[in-house]
Order: sequence, then structure tokens, then C-alpha cells
Amino acid sequence: YYYGQKKIINNQMSKKKNNSEIINELLSKAVSFHRQNKHKNAENLYLDVIKKHKNNPDANHNLAILKVSQNKFNEASPLFKIAIQTNPYEEQYWISYVDLLLKEKKFKDAKEICKKALLTMPNSHIIYNSFGISNHYSNDLKQAEINFNKSIELKKDFFVAYYNLGNLFSDTGRYKEAEIFYKKAIE
Repeated sequence: YYYGQKKIINNQMSKKKNNSEIINELLSKAVSFHRQNKHKNAENLYLDVIKKHKNNPDANHNLAILKVSQNKFNEASPLFKIAIQTNPYEEQYWISYVDLLLKEKKFKDAKEICKKALLTMPNSHIIYNSFGISNHYSNDLKQAEINFNKSIELKKDFFVAYYNLGNLFSDTGRYKEAEIFYKKAIE
């Protein structure tokens, strides 16, 4: 390490850096590898962070996302749970976990996770949208419509909820209503 250099070689992460700085550097490198589809490198760095700080929500969440992309759902689930337990106010952690449950066709579990998320974030338009999707997939169409409408009520320009409501109406033969919501989604 030479004074003035900004780049620090991994094994020279010296005593001058605190644990938080080291973890942030490792996470930054891991995310970079992840984006470059260098999954093994990313996984190793996420695991390094987890070894240093087992409840790091970002490392657990990002490693879970990586595991989902590899269809290793059973490995992803506990990582999402740790991320959520550590930081329950991060919407993306909840959404990612619900997406996993939907991929596994665990619709009842997905709805339960949405309910828990709404206890923490009762005004989250994104969680209401995911709840609507969970309801739609589990054929609870009335509740799906309620949740999509609540998502729109909370964020008038959230085109995803309009689109999902259009899909719901289309699936139930309410084509005129579907057309209205599809148009709103692209406005």
C-alpha cells in the first residue's frame, strides 16, 4: 500500500480500516462481480462478509438472489429470512422473498410474508402490489383486486399495479376494465 493510492489490494486491508469499511469494500466488489455474472467470485465475497458479520442484511439478501438465479431455492430462503430479520424496513428484501415463494408456488406462504411486511410498512405500495400478485396466483381474485387498488391508492403513478390489475381483469373476462387499466399502465 502506497500513500495516495486509492486502490487497496485485498490481503492488505490493513488495521487502519475498521470492520465496517472492510465489509463495505467486500460488498462493493461482490456486487460488481455479481453484475458481471462472475457468480462464484461474488458468492465467495458474500460468504466472506457473512463470516465476518453473519447477519449482514445486504450480503444475505444478495447471496440469496444469487442462489435463486441458480435455482437453489432451499439455500436462498434462510438467507432472505436473515436479511428481513436484520432489516425489516427494506422493502426489497421482502419483495425478493415473496418472489422466491411465488416461484416455488408457495402462495399461502407468500401471502403470509406480505401480511408481515405490511405490519412493518403499512403504506408500501410495492408490498400491496406483491400481495395482489400472491392473491392472484392463489386464485383469491377479490383480495387481489383490493390489494392492487390499495397499491394504486398509495402511489397513483405506479404503472405496475395498473398492469397487474389489467391482467386480473383480463383473466376474469372483464376485458373492458382490463383495457382501461392497461391504458393507464402505459400513460
